[in-house]
Amino acid sequence: MRRSDIQLLTFPFLVLAFTLMASCGGSTAGEMCRAPADDDDAEMKVCSGACVDLQSNVNHCGECGNSCGSAAVWCKDGACECTSSEAELCGDRCVNKMTSRDHCGDCGISCDSGETCDQGTCRTRTVIESVIRHTNMVRSTSTDCEQGHRPAVPPLSGDPDLHEAAQMHADRMAKKDFFAHTDPHNNTNFADRIGMTSFSGAPVGENIAYGYGEAAAAVEGWRTSKTGHCSMMMTDRADEIGIGYKVAESGTNQGTPYWVQVFGASGSDQ
Repeated sequence: MRRSDIQLLTFPFLVLAFTLMASCGGSTAGEMCRAPADDDDAEMKVCSGACVDLQSNVNHCGECGNSCGSAAVWCKDGACECTSSEAELCGDRCVNKMTSRDHCGDCGISCDSGETCDQGTCRTRTVIESVIRHTNMVRSTSTDCEQGHRPAVPPLSGDPDLHEAAQMHADRMAKKDFFAHTDPHNNTNFADRIGMTSFSGAPVGENIAYGYGEAAAAVEGWRTSKTGHCSMMMTDRADEIGIGYKVAESGTNQGTPYWVQVFGASGSDQ
């Protein structure tokens, strides 16, 4: 065979070899690729030009581009998980929902300034401050109550005498195991209780609740109530408020929180 014949036969072979090499290195994103011989559970795919295991890769967990984010997160069986048993994922962060102020109790539940996250519940230094703040938040915007639309009204100020009247009723309900505006044991109502204090203004009304574990929940319960509680919170007749809170210490209602709001109009506005 002549040299020229050999060259002619070799050239097509080289072209074919080059074509095969090019097709092997050009896998597209999402295509399957070869798993390690000793890992039968691996799910290998091409992501960002690399062959990765979607079952364990923190940058491509479960699918290409799904990054687990924080260093406290790993990819296990194709799902992002926190390395600590006390933490849970909120977005791409591992947080302890029992203590995190940004994710207190659940992802996205942020505690207000001055509040801490205590066992998954936002709490202030005092229950009184928290109830007043949340009540004024409701009053700051127009609200649809059970008796119709209510426009925004000015904030309420806490009054020591009204606090005394409200606490008096909360203590009695928790101790005597009843839930009513009128005390069945002495037949007193909210106006009577306010009259037992030094409050110089006029009594306006009262809201009561029980069973709620935190101030925000109690206020939200009143706001969404269908029996007059929302309208009472939105009243423009009151400019002062008193708060009562007591957890029953014994009896069939032991451990039940009782909440009281007492509304009044200061003497200067009468």
